[in-house]
Amino acid sequence: MTTALYRGFCPDTAELGEYHLGLLMGHRRIALAGHLASCPHCQREVAQLDQFLVDIAPDIELSVVDRIKVWVARLVPQGPDIGLGWAPALAVRGEADNLQLYAADDIEIGIDVQTGTQPGTYALVGLITGLEPGDVQAALARDGRLVAATEVDDLSNFIFDQLQPGHYALALSGGPGDRGARHRGLGVTGHESGRTMDGPALIADLLGMESRRAHAWLAACGPFEHRPAARTGGGTQNLSRSGSRQRHPTLPGVGSADP
Repeated sequence: MTTALYRGFCPDTAELGEYHLGLLMGHRRIALAGHLASCPHCQREVAQLDQFLVDIAPDIELSVVDRIKVWVARLVPQGPDIGLGWAPALAVRGEADNLQLYAADDIEIGIDVQTGTQPGTYALVGLITGLEPGDVQAALARDGRLVAATEVDDLSNFIFDQLQPGHYALALSGGPGDRGARHRGLGVTGHESGRTMDGPALIADLLGMESRRAHAWLAACGPFEHRPAARTGGGTQNLSRSGSRQRHPTLPGVGSADP
């Protein structure tokens, strides 16, 4: 509670991202620089963003020249009305019960981890709303290394199959824009604190942006060990061999990950 009240005076995480990328100018940049000098929470987020940019640099063209804006994905608070609009599309694949929703600006991402088509593996299934269709790619990284990529289809769905247990980072890039493709970096973060319980969920204590390697981009897939999620942060999950299992049909165009 104390941290939440303290952070009520902080700039939002999108503005911190703009500041760090050099997109924030004038009096607002000066004011934010003064705030950073005395705010350990914002200092932590900027440090995480810095590491995030370093980690993704080999794989994704992210530069101030291209005016790439980084949004911080925030976990949508789970309530009785949350996810109702997603249920019809996701229930046919057995996802609605375990759906995790993330939001960044006007974009929402629903993700679910299911049993993979090969024994001992998992599948990450996703659905996006609020992002214009067209040349959008989903990419999955593990330990700082790109292990799978797939196109988001015309219905805004994507799936990664045959994933080994472990930490992964999920990134979306592309989409229509003035120069053909505009990257939207939707960053999430989390660190492995919190109580471990049975069932699928998220790592607790969620902050802002972090590195692509394990805890980063957008919505990472993560444990089948429940860790209570904060209401206003992005988050990651970690695939493990425990937790509920659901079988889903083999789908075409699935990207598989390295072991």
